[in-house]
Amino acid sequence: MAKIKLKGHDSGTGILTVTAPNTSTDRTITLPDEDVTLGAATPSIDDNGNATAITIDSSENVGFGVTPEPHNADWTALDIGGMGTITGETAPAAGRQFTLNNNAYVNAAGYWVYKHSSDEAAQLQMFDGKFRFRTAPTGTADGNVTFTERLLLANDGNLTLNTGNLVIGTAGKGIDFSAHANHSGMSSEVLNDYEQGTWTPTTNGGSWNLIPSTATYTKIGNLVSLQFYFSISNGQSSRLEVGGMPYATTYNGYNNGSADTNTLGHVGTRTQSSASYFIVKRANNNSWVNSSEVNGGHMIGNIVYHV
Repeated sequence: MAKIKLKGHDSGTGILTVTAPNTSTDRTITLPDEDVTLGAATPSIDDNGNATAITIDSSENVGFGVTPEPHNADWTALDIGGMGTITGETAPAAGRQFTLNNNAYVNAAGYWVYKHSSDEAAQLQMFDGKFRFRTAPTGTADGNVTFTERLLLANDGNLTLNTGNLVIGTAGKGIDFSAHANHSGMSSEVLNDYEQGTWTPTTNGGSWNLIPSTATYTKIGNLVSLQFYFSISNGQSSRLEVGGMPYATTYNGYNNGSADTNTLGHVGTRTQSSASYFIVKRANNNSWVNSSEVNGGHMIGNIVYHV
């Protein structure tokens, strides 16, 4: 049978000694020189005798620094401060939930509700071996929370972004494919840029006129794809050079493209080293095309180059 004895101590604290019934080994609990109150309607432990540090309600929910919210009877909860809760369904069974919550708890009726007004809610929900990250807009205290699942980490390791975008916060960082096999000449396996938009073709030298109709581009990593459709007037004997490319080419970045005209038929295009323009050439002999040869006509084409 267990024994309890209380011994004095020079420092003013007390030592409660409990002899374990099975091993007859003394186990000691040192009591501070302060009140420790248990057994009340809402048991609590006082810190420094003047502030409730831990409160345990009759449903065995615990509050650190606060009185626990009136949680649903099927859940067990730990309230931390004014905004946080750690909750789990009490009965052990497959598919039961365990959650970390900010500004939310399960009320007596079984609904997720806000702890406080004028603040959003967030939740990490775990069940069936999955992590679900959920958020909710601003609400009213004790009003129902409507969570939206933002991110799902499945049990098989697949990560699904349900809403919003994956934002790379640091320039030069991206998606790393280094787990895949690579060629011996590989210099990078990080996909670190993507954008799409419009650009404005311009004349690059000469006094001929270029009238843009449409011009778009897509940039993936260090590869840029241009599409263009423009008309030409006041053609001159100077060669047809088109500027305004959204990104300059790399050093020695000579890249070929193609275009169609209604005066010469199919023609080729070529970028220049470390430059933001391309030159138009004949498809049959690679000689340069003058703007006068497409005067009054139009050009439709595309070109892909490295930056």
